[in-house]
Amino acid sequence: MSNAIRLPPEAAAALARGELIQAIKIVREATGLGLKEAKDLVEAYAKQPDRVVASRVSALREKAAAANLAFPQQVSEALARGELIDAIKRLREANPQLGLKEAKDAVDAIVGKHPAPSKAQHGARRVPTVVQGDSGRSSWIWVVAILLAAAVWMWMASGG
Repeated sequence: MSNAIRLPPEAAAALARGELIQAIKIVREATGLGLKEAKDLVEAYAKQPDRVVASRVSALREKAAAANLAFPQQVSEALARGELIDAIKRLREANPQLGLKEAKDAVDAIVGKHPAPSKAQHGARRVPTVVQGDSGRSSWIWVVAILLAAAVWMWMASGG
């Protein structure tokens, strides 16, 4: 009997896209396993890097082929290393018709990334208000209130 872990192809594809939870859901639906057993199976499969990388490269090649793009081995190697800029550069070299934006969009589509936030969204990010040593709770308000009450009491006591 083989030690190879077998996942439904849809679960392997979801795992290749980095969608661990979706892969677990697919395994549960296909096998009837409980949550823990399905999670353990998917994680055990994910620990076999050769399978995951091969599955990822296969999925990436399919997406590139669907977009009518040349997809050389160097692009898949760069993506496997997480080097998106190098992947974009090599994709442009293999597909001279692509501009920088088109190559980036193609890599994002192949990898399944969400688009970066627009400049308007980026500028509207909330600035954190908690400083080092502050728990983020409003306990300091009570200190200010007590000090203010003490100042008012002293002012009234002095005949103010």
